[in-house]
Amino acid sequence: MAMNIHLIAGARPFERAMKPVRWAFSSHGIANLTLPWLAGLIPPRHHVTIQDEQVAPLDLGAPMDLALITAKTCYAPRAYAVAATLRARGVPVVMGGCHASLYPDEVQGHVDSVVLGEAEPIIQQLLFDAADGCLQARYIGGAVSFDGLPLPRRDLLPKRYIIDAVHASRGCSHSCGFCCMRSVYGPGYRARPVGETIDELRGLSPYLGFHDENLVADREHARELFTAMIPLGKLWMGQASVDIMEDPELIELAGRAGCTGFLTGMETISQANLVAANKTQNDVAAYGAMIQACHEAGIAVGAAMLFGLDHDTPDSFAETVQAMHDLEVDQAYFKIVTPYPGTRYFDELAAQGRILTRDWQYYDGCFPVFEPLHLTPRQLFEGACWARQEFYRYRHVARRMRNVRRLRLPWWAQLNMNRLARDAFADGEPWGERLLQEIEA
Repeated sequence: MAMNIHLIAGARPFERAMKPVRWAFSSHGIANLTLPWLAGLIPPRHHVTIQDEQVAPLDLGAPMDLALITAKTCYAPRAYAVAATLRARGVPVVMGGCHASLYPDEVQGHVDSVVLGEAEPIIQQLLFDAADGCLQARYIGGAVSFDGLPLPRRDLLPKRYIIDAVHASRGCSHSCGFCCMRSVYGPGYRARPVGETIDELRGLSPYLGFHDENLVADREHARELFTAMIPLGKLWMGQASVDIMEDPELIELAGRAGCTGFLTGMETISQANLVAANKTQNDVAAYGAMIQACHEAGIAVGAAMLFGLDHDTPDSFAETVQAMHDLEVDQAYFKIVTPYPGTRYFDELAAQGRILTRDWQYYDGCFPVFEPLHLTPRQLFEGACWARQEFYRYRHVARRMRNVRRLRLPWWAQLNMNRLARDAFADGEPWGERLLQEIEA
């Protein structure tokens, strides 16, 4: 039986009232592939609609036979509210994604069915069961091979993106203590056949973003992929672990393949923090060499940094910002380490009585949801906000722009990346003050 299926992703209140700069970026930025990828798995006999609240308001009154909701932890409360509205209309609701995989017992109380893990192995059975009116309470997905998977349904996305997104792999070979990816995808790293990735890339725009957790985890696969990309003439960005500096030839090859920027999980300038978090692939002393090698290849470097790890102190904010200046990183993204429910890190902090709130909307890396060891929650939140503001002061942006000629990233894109990173968290800051007042009450 053919069904009218809606794939839904919600947004939080302050995201539904975005500043103009954020709307501008959403109008011209990187497409989110989660819902289009899921749509590609659904047989063509069904009518599929994508509703992404970060792009446009949801229409929960639309005709639908089945709703499939995906949500990260910070979107779980909104997902529950959407599910309640739809179930009151008699629409069966299935929820998957990171939060459902990490915390299925809670999710089960809000929906008709929960999907744990990856949807590819179970989606067809789920659809058959939904058509027959006999959804199971849970569907357990498993690790899948990337060979021959259907392409994302990009035709269902708004025609507003200038940067296409693509996946060349899934998972990560590392096991950092604060990361939830292994809990969702399982251990290990799975690479997509290079030929399939290249075939998909040929039909995409000249500007691309790889959504892989670590594009260079398998260096031989990365080498084959980058070599095959050279004739395509694409410009692209991706994520790479810091240990790519061990392979300068791979960095140079990425540059020749059109790489304009790598986002790297440096996380902290404290080696003690890295050891405690089991991030053994990082060496603080090697950061400079990696950045220099990328710059020599024309590749910009974005540093993903975390505050609130157990060896951080009130001095860590200024020290980290100064280190970013000294290392000449091109962008820096300062966030607060977050213990996601369902992970070992969350369980450890809960056992120590350090979890301050279980209001999941704050679990996005911008808010202090736990008690730090050597900081107060207010020091942690205000320090992270200060770091963003200080790093993106106009004089610092202007200094970085003077070096833009060494990079393949166009100057206007570099300027917009600085502007985006400066403004992306601003709308949530009043919510942080609200959380602090609740914690301190």
